[in-house]
Amino acid sequence: MSKMIGLSLGILTVTWVFAGTLADEFPGPPMTEAYVDAQKLADSEFVGGDYKSALRIYRDQLAPIGDKYAQYQIGLMYLQGIGVEQDAARGAAWIQLAAERDIPELKALDQEIRPQLTAAERSRASRLYTRLNADWGDCAVVRKLLALDEKALEPPTGTRIAGNNAILPVDTFSVSEMAIVDKVSELRRTIEIREDYLRAHCK
Repeated sequence: MSKMIGLSLGILTVTWVFAGTLADEFPGPPMTEAYVDAQKLADSEFVGGDYKSALRIYRDQLAPIGDKYAQYQIGLMYLQGIGVEQDAARGAAWIQLAAERDIPELKALDQEIRPQLTAAERSRASRLYTRLNADWGDCAVVRKLLALDEKALEPPTGTRIAGNNAILPVDTFSVSEMAIVDKVSELRRTIEIREDYLRAHCK
């Protein structure tokens, strides 16, 4: 398994050029400063050899919000036994999850790994993937974000911004309320985008 993965890593040096482009099509969480900091810290810990710390960040902070690079890194760590006990089935499941957006290099890696698993490992990898996808796949992530969006759309206490469909004359709002109106409009657009994504990609 280690030799096979070693051969594949050369392909993945360019994967994230494509991933950055495709990420624009996925209505995931905003690229906040905290998000970027978590990515940088995880990569720094990994390069520095603190694999357990890197794994915690990839697994607990980044993978659950649909970060495909983090999901790939977790798969790689299990496949090669980097900072964890080597587990080919678990690694393959994570790689399959990372490949769900059809990034060509990740799809190729996923397809390269599978034939090298035993029948028992393939069966276990399939079960693990089903669980991972239910919690951290793209459709699951978007559904969770949409639920948060809809919760956030509830009118703030103490304002006159009333309900999803209520319309009040613009000149009746204060400056602070106008800011809320703008945020609500932006949020509604985000909800539309995520609903469109779910209809197009998710059962």
